[in-house]
Amino acid sequence: MTRDEWDDGSATLIRATFDNCRKMGYTGNELIEKVKEIIAPNKSTLGALRLAKEKDDAEFIEKCINEILPTSNPLRDVVIKRYKQCKSPQNILEELSRKTGIDLDSAKRRVRWACAMIEDAIHPMVSDIK
Repeated sequence: MTRDEWDDGSATLIRATFDNCRKMGYTGNELIEKVKEIIAPNKSTLGALRLAKEKDDAEFIEKCINEILPTSNPLRDVVIKRYKQCKSPQNILEELSRKTGIDLDSAKRRVRWACAMIEDAIHPMVSDIK
């Protein structure tokens, strides 16, 4: 998606980003790449590398989850939403409350418990690899 028009606020932010990067010592193509990385992080080379690493990390965690939790395990849904889909605990507990009819406090306790359980189970796997 490209913009046909820029509002004053966006233009001011872009100019400020250029100025700040110049003050940090960036010049020429380095300056342009740094500004692109800041303004549109998913479109820059570094942003693409970062996204690839995040995707690899998420796939590794999902592999660990698959080894630990069978598909019938109710923790699996919470864990995949938290670590693979990067949903916030708040969103997960609201969804859990809506699906099961339990109150938000109970859902919060269950989400915390599920995250603690899976972290305890995944930590040794991750530690062995690194």
